[in-house]
Amino acid sequence: MARHTRRSAIRGIAVAGATLTAGCLGSLSDLSERSVTYALDDVFVENAASVPVEFEVKVIDGETVKSGDTIRLAALRDGQADYEFIEKPWMSEPSRYGVEVVPAEGEPMSVTLSDVLDRWDDSIHDYRFIEYAILYRSDETFGISPDFYDEPRSA
Repeated sequence: MARHTRRSAIRGIAVAGATLTAGCLGSLSDLSERSVTYALDDVFVENAASVPVEFEVKVIDGETVKSGDTIRLAALRDGQADYEFIEKPWMSEPSRYGVEVVPAEGEPMSVTLSDVLDRWDDSIHDYRFIEYAILYRSDETFGISPDFYDEPRSA
């Protein structure tokens, strides 16, 4: 007959707990990442191509489209790029902002906050503001890059 001691009972509980939580550490990490939010300082768009460009920029909050703006930028002229800032009053509220670029021709591209958090280290959690820069490059393709700030840069 097996003798049950307090130590064997605790070991059994620990093994059962480890079995129940196996594979959940990633979920706990995902949960903490989903709680990370930033105020959106602005969305900066620039045309570095020698042709004018028109496209739509959507600001997304998680899965929800918050706004859509049609952007028309002149061609690069004498080394000067045409640019524009997208700013909305609600952007000062921290949330899970991302952006989507919808060109007149070609495939849309987007960057979500989850995409950003997957590629950056935890040091970005110390910042309060995010800005997305959208560049129409000289090879006539789009690039989207985030940047982080302690204080708003736009005013």
